[in-house]
Amino acid sequence: MKAWLILFNVIIATNLAIISAVTSAVAESSIIGDLGIEGSVQQWVTILYFLGVNSAVPIGNWLGDRFGYKRMYFIGVSFFILGSFFVGLSSNFHMIVASRFIEGIGAGLIFPVGLALIMKNFPKEKLSLPINLYLGLSFGGGIGLGSIISGYFAQAGYWQACFFMNIPFGIFCLIATYYEIKETEKIDNGKFDFWGYLTFIIFVATLLIALTQGNLVSTTNGWKSPLVVGCLISCIVALIVWIFIEKKTSNPIISLKMFKYPLFVMACLSVFAIGSTLFATVSLASQYMEVSLKFQKQTTGLMLSIYGLALATFTMFSTFLMKHIHTLLVVLTGLCFLAISLFMNNELTFLSNKTHLAMILILRGMGIGLSLGPITSNGLKNIPLGHTAQAAMLLTFFRQTGATYGGSILNIIIIRRQFFHSQTFGEQITNYGIGFQETLRKMTSFFSFYHGNSPTEAKERAKQVIIDNVKNQSLIQSINDALFIFGIVICCIGFLLIFLNIKRQKEKPIP
Repeated sequence: MKAWLILFNVIIATNLAIISAVTSAVAESSIIGDLGIEGSVQQWVTILYFLGVNSAVPIGNWLGDRFGYKRMYFIGVSFFILGSFFVGLSSNFHMIVASRFIEGIGAGLIFPVGLALIMKNFPKEKLSLPINLYLGLSFGGGIGLGSIISGYFAQAGYWQACFFMNIPFGIFCLIATYYEIKETEKIDNGKFDFWGYLTFIIFVATLLIALTQGNLVSTTNGWKSPLVVGCLISCIVALIVWIFIEKKTSNPIISLKMFKYPLFVMACLSVFAIGSTLFATVSLASQYMEVSLKFQKQTTGLMLSIYGLALATFTMFSTFLMKHIHTLLVVLTGLCFLAISLFMNNELTFLSNKTHLAMILILRGMGIGLSLGPITSNGLKNIPLGHTAQAAMLLTFFRQTGATYGGSILNIIIIRRQFFHSQTFGEQITNYGIGFQETLRKMTSFFSFYHGNSPTEAKERAKQVIIDNVKNQSLIQSINDALFIFGIVICCIGFLLIFLNIKRQKEKPIP
């Protein structure tokens, strides 16, 4: 019974962390508008949160082994509550990004330490159900609830409530942790790998800065700017030094030996791709609905809640399927649904209706729900018992870095494709184009007849509407192109999983 109470506790805390991430996507325009944040730096409100997460996740298990998992979970929730409190009080850019970073550190401890607590309190042969409940209710539930809550409060003009509401639920988790969770046995896991951790964080941070800043219009010379080039060089050097250090140290933060298991490596790559799609769907769908379809934030939140509900439902349903069907078949079914939903995005325009969009979001939630849990469980099966905590941390890290870097990679593709589509569509807006002239004539007549504009005013207004629609569709098509590429990646992952499983059946398992 106590194991299930621990699971419930971790699900609540993880839910809060996911809701906070969703809020920054759905309520982003309200936050930057209220605080007067410039467009060139607004992405840091979200990036600093994920950077905090990615900084804390790698050391979560080391700290748990050394100081106790109960203590580190308690500290993680405390940091998250503190960060949420100051985010709600923020009155300027510097205060909110610093608070988001603190909040991210707390979430970065909650993710791996919370998952480790679940794994330590359930028998290994019965882990599939609690892990899928954890993933489904935490991520699906967090996206569903976070979308509704942030949409409602952002539209009401009180986005701060999305962060203040974390405090009472977080305090409940702290009280439950103090009284219900028994401290784990502390392990003397050797000297902290300071230089390995430092070089790894430099690698993570500089790569993120390069991917983000190189893509901004406001960055002088773009990818050739001294800042971006310097970050890329630092990133490569830090990665090389980190690998060298980790091979030499006896107690590495991330053991490179974990990557000798092919199925585990494939699981890491899979959760990276799925994590990218999981969180990018929230931000890109929000942008599409608010900018292109002109939805209100509350409507956007309700639409995204459909995605979260499908994700939660099918993550839990995958547990039932794995008892009756081979895990690989469940994973491939999920990846198939996911790829189809990404390809179907290509059908969306600025005239698409809610039903069409809802069908795509449901399919995507189904795909992620059926694949994420089984891939996580399957990736842990081949890992020796003493390394499961490290393996769980790595899977968590790859999922979260997918959310961070996957979004940056998608934005790079989107901006590049937007230039292409703007130019392609723009070439059709000429005085010699038959289609353009016919559309212009009809719209001029419409504005003249129904709005009482003079012929000259009606023609100018019609031209502006056409230009705005072209810009709008250029953005939509760019998003569709980026997701189409990710759909191809998902298909490749499916084929690789089939290949590795066939190969594994022909070979003896690694002792």
